[in-house]
Amino acid sequence: MSQDIRKRELENETGFTSTKKFNSHHHSQSRNREVSTIIVTNLPKSYNQQKTRNIFHDCGNIIHIDLVATLDNSSKIARLEFESYNDVLIAQTKTFKKIGQNEIIVKPLVDSTIWITNFPPTFEVSDIRSIFKENNILPLSIRFPSLRFNSKRRFCYVDVCSNKEALLAVSRFNDKNIHGYKLVAKLSNPAMKQERSDSAIKEKREILVRNIDNELATEEILKTYFLVCGEIQNIRIISPNNKSNSFAFIIFLNAESAEKAIKLNNSYLKVGSNPISITIAEQKPYLERQEIKSLLSARHSDKISRTVSLHPIISDKISKEKITAFVLKIIPTVSQDDLDKVYLVTDYSGCLIVCKSETIAAKLMMGLNGQRFQNNVIHCGTIHDLKNSNKDHHTNKTPISNNLKDIDTSTTSVNLQRVTSEEKGTMTNEDFRKMFLGK
Repeated sequence: MSQDIRKRELENETGFTSTKKFNSHHHSQSRNREVSTIIVTNLPKSYNQQKTRNIFHDCGNIIHIDLVATLDNSSKIARLEFESYNDVLIAQTKTFKKIGQNEIIVKPLVDSTIWITNFPPTFEVSDIRSIFKENNILPLSIRFPSLRFNSKRRFCYVDVCSNKEALLAVSRFNDKNIHGYKLVAKLSNPAMKQERSDSAIKEKREILVRNIDNELATEEILKTYFLVCGEIQNIRIISPNNKSNSFAFIIFLNAESAEKAIKLNNSYLKVGSNPISITIAEQKPYLERQEIKSLLSARHSDKISRTVSLHPIISDKISKEKITAFVLKIIPTVSQDDLDKVYLVTDYSGCLIVCKSETIAAKLMMGLNGQRFQNNVIHCGTIHDLKNSNKDHHTNKTPISNNLKDIDTSTTSVNLQRVTSEEKGTMTNEDFRKMFLGK
């Protein structure tokens, strides 16, 4: 059967030919990665992204291209994401196209995406790719989520060549133990999307009730008390050990009921009990953002002198754990216990690290400034330096003497003044750095 005949058969099956004239129903479809992606197999080994784009440029707007060599390196496989499903239908007419000695196969990406979570926090794209290849499964695309609004997200999506490989990956990786973390791997199914676990918080349907007497912290008592406000969807009670009071999260079916519940603030579950405190439950990322704002605007706080900034951190997919691992690797004399907290500050393309002491903060400034992280030269300075970082993109290194202006060096075990090699008998900056960091 000739190539033209096979192409016409495919066109008849899909109901479309190589034209961009489609009815309004198809034009109205919005972009959706799950239905707007194709896989192209058997591309020549010499092919690159531009050559691949040239094949499909007349099919529609190409959003993204991934190109990988097969495991045996005999050819290449491309993953192309288009703007719409219509473009995918057109692209399929390119199947059986001859490119040199290779006859390419074009098919839509269907049921070939795996959702993976609970991998080690320091894992990057290269780590995910490695575990797939070790199991003889070729990953075409690995996508981590943005951490811009929620720094605790830890999952990724992996596209493979077929549904068969996707099911194999799920069977091999689900419950697999890696460095003490048990992986969760599932076949991604957009049609089975569940309600977000934080939807009640976003819709302001959840309240936080504090100062509940332990003997009154039962679902029955709380439900009876708050049912007057509206229908209740869920009650979650937390009773900390060695505490006389408990607290509870109560989710209503609508925000109006939660607003009514707020009016019961400082009321009593029963006569003689503690007055309960009731507030709308806040999202954790929001609360963390408030802490960041407080740090950025603080003028008189003990945290200022023991907080350092790192920038630029360009990607919004770099986690706190990866930053912490970078710090501990560069400065072996600093431990996890020396760091109080790490904040991602995506507005300034950087992060803030709150240390246990000014001495530790000084060590970080000395050791991290000028190091490379994620292919960028890192500047380590003060909170003020981060806020002004947008004005200093043309510089490659921040003088250490400027970075230390907000740190009380009298509390450190060494004198942090700059020294120059021109002064006879004194150490160079590199000598001083090694001594200070314990290298």
